[in-house]
Amino acid sequence: MMLHGEPSFLVRSHAIFLVAGVGFAVLHSVQAERSAYETFQAQERLEREKALTQGLLQDITSMRQERLNWLENLARFLRHELKNQMVAMSTSIDLAQSGDSLDANRIYSTEHSEASIACAGWCRLQRRRRASRQHWLSTR
Repeated sequence: MMLHGEPSFLVRSHAIFLVAGVGFAVLHSVQAERSAYETFQAQERLEREKALTQGLLQDITSMRQERLNWLENLARFLRHELKNQMVAMSTSIDLAQSGDSLDANRIYSTEHSEASIACAGWCRLQRRRRASRQHWLSTR
């Protein structure tokens, strides 16, 4: 049995403390490495998410611009059609108010075929629309 004062006991106790100290140092180093690696991975994921978000924002912006362009074109088309309808209505009112249109009895008489009546009416309407449109353009 050895006493505490013997050198071999001191060497063994110092060796145990040395091994424990080295173990704790290695453990701390491993934890620091793991923490640094996890931080690196988190930064990598953050960069990927930022790039993905930026791409999505650009896609959304371009989609909004395309939608806006489409709506502008639709508004232009509807404005054009509204002008056409206004010209058509004014032409119809002018035709109704003028006395030079064909007599209603003659249009609906049985001696004219439906095709010739439709053709004559259509041609007359087109002439009136053209005249109305030219008048409208000249006053602009």
